[in-house]
Amino acid sequence: MALRETITALCLKQLGREPNLEAPAGYNDKIQWLKLHDQRPAHVPSCDKIAVRKIVAETVGPDVLIERHPWPPVSFPCVAKASHDSGSASVVRSELEAVFVEAKLKKRLARPYGVDKGEWAYAFITPRVIVERALPGEIVDFKFHCVHGAVRWVQVIWDRASGKPREAIHYPDGALSDLHMDEKMVSDPMHTPFPGPEAWAALSDLAERLAAPWRYVRVDLYWSERRPWFGELTFWPRAGCYRSPDEPAFGRLLEIDLTDRHPPIVS
Repeated sequence: MALRETITALCLKQLGREPNLEAPAGYNDKIQWLKLHDQRPAHVPSCDKIAVRKIVAETVGPDVLIERHPWPPVSFPCVAKASHDSGSASVVRSELEAVFVEAKLKKRLARPYGVDKGEWAYAFITPRVIVERALPGEIVDFKFHCVHGAVRWVQVIWDRASGKPREAIHYPDGALSDLHMDEKMVSDPMHTPFPGPEAWAALSDLAERLAAPWRYVRVDLYWSERRPWFGELTFWPRAGCYRSPDEPAFGRLLEIDLTDRHPPIVS
């Protein structure tokens, strides 16, 4: 199936409509447009959770990379995940847990990711297991949505372990917004774990340095041990299938250049 047909089928299934790929206005349609018209060879290593580490080290230095562990792990706790997909990360606290996680990861490694979503770059990644040290304490996700190298908004996500993750949306200066992006999460801006102005500045600077080459990218970071840590780069969040009533507002924030279309790698 051609990429445009795959994207159209995805939107029909998830959103109940065809995407507007000629004059996209909402966030979802702009993500679909980017899948089609902003394909670059650099997307492939940037989507690879192992290969991207070299890119990060060369761009901002290795200090923001969480230490890698071998597989099977020899120290705990650690986090194990597949290099070519999303959602496979598991915290491993013991050798017994490692056995169960290994079985889970074998299934993930054998399964292609992103093909049915039009996320074309993942098909070029060799599936491997990557293991990193587990950061201490409660983990808060800081997801910096960057447009042409500048932060436009930030998702702060916490309380994942409860099964009901919470979300707050911040503007680049740290001010709270009343927007809600991920309808699968609880919007809870009044309890956002804002890390403080100095931490925010350090995270924002790191995000923009990593986002500089891209028309749009979400830079996923953590703040732990009084310093920033790199998580991953995400180019097509939720495959462009958000159902939040605020989706049009995020489309306005995602103010990308729609005139420059790259020759396709996958068509």
